[in-house]
Amino acid sequence: MRAARENLRFARVCSRWEIVGWSSSHSSAAVCSDSPEMRKAGILFTVAGLVAIGVLVYLQGPGAIAEAFGALGAGVLWMVPIYAVFLSLSAISWGMLFAGGRRLGHLPRFTGIWVGASLNTLVPTGTIGGEVVKARIITRYGVGGADAAASVIVDTTVQSLSLALWAFIGTACLASLAADSELVSVALIGASLFLAALVVFIKIGRAHV
Repeated sequence: MRAARENLRFARVCSRWEIVGWSSSHSSAAVCSDSPEMRKAGILFTVAGLVAIGVLVYLQGPGAIAEAFGALGAGVLWMVPIYAVFLSLSAISWGMLFAGGRRLGHLPRFTGIWVGASLNTLVPTGTIGGEVVKARIITRYGVGGADAAASVIVDTTVQSLSLALWAFIGTACLASLAADSELVSVALIGASLFLAALVVFIKIGRAHV
């Protein structure tokens, strides 16, 4: 009976993976492993998060929180669909790193980026913790650990290149506004150092491929 229940659970999980669009040659044992310890840890952290939110609301006062939201106005609600579009585009970009039959569905990628970005925002992990979580999430959908880590590293590198580009564009806009020359110089030096560090990181990575 226990084996039958495990087989039924395996079928349900794998059918969910087929819906999200993942197809892989990985073994069923590797794809559908989900330890009870991980499930318990997930429940524990979910409860702890809800308790923490409740404590923060109690300490700040529901009235003060409602007043702050009222000051922002209804326009703040537009942040939800706008940010959803941003996350969706990021998921599409990440998906380009999965070739051919190993391509991962949009939903797992969207979930990984959403949870990872949330963790980077809430927890002081220097944006590293969120990337680890992204990799962990897609391994639950059948992606091998090495492939997940490699895709996250490349995706993070591409994001950093985009940030460097925007930094130089921002510096150029700052200079065009006839801003303080010292401020423009500091911004240019900062952007250049960031790009140089990124180039070194890429070269080190390619040297070990």
